Amino acid sequence: MDRFVICSFWRARELGLSPSAISRELIQSLDGVTAGIFRGAGDEKTPIRVRYAREYRDSREDAEAVLAFSERAGTTVPLRAVAEGRETVVQGLITRENLEPTLDILALHGDRPLSFVTRDVERAIGGIEVPAGYTVTLAGEERDMAEARGELIGALAVAVIGGMTAATFLTLIVIPVFYSAMDDVVAFIARLRPGRETAHSSESPP
Repeated sequence: MDRFVICSFWRARELGLSPSAISRELIQSLDGVTAGIFRGAGDEKTPIRVRYAREYRDSREDAEAVLAFSERAGTTVPLRAVAEGRETVVQGLITRENLEPTLDILALHGDRPLSFVTRDVERAIGGIEVPAGYTVTLAGEERDMAEARGELIGALAVAVIGGMTAATFLTLIVIPVFYSAMDDVVAFIARLRPGRETAHSSESPP
């Protein structure tokens, strides 16, 4: 739940106030402004912040009661004289996935097994009717595990198929070609040395 302050431009102009001045008064009164540093024992430094007491900055009515000084009126006027507060439910954190805006709902499964929680959440999601263009999906630890399993299976498949392909290539192509080439080399060398064959033949018995 966020709180917005809608300023009446014409009313603020009549009193000589600008939206920036009203915003500054709100920040200084509710959030406070640093007035100095208190040096304690052991040279400990503690910032001194000046702001309204807690009981005067807890509600929307307290914000509307913040006083701003009007030069034209010559006095202070409450914020409700020039603005009104409005509470609106907004998305506190803007998140995106694959360039698509998302609204994340986070939760812990506690002591329950993750599979049980996933089953209950999927059953609840299945009963939700979403407008056109919107989707509701389950993410988090379960999806991370599924993605890890998919990547592992893919890597194993690549390793197995790649290994079988390489083994087949070596067995059916590389090794036969290598031995055939070696046979050709041996035959070529034998043809280059005919004298040894003649000598060998002459020494053989008739």
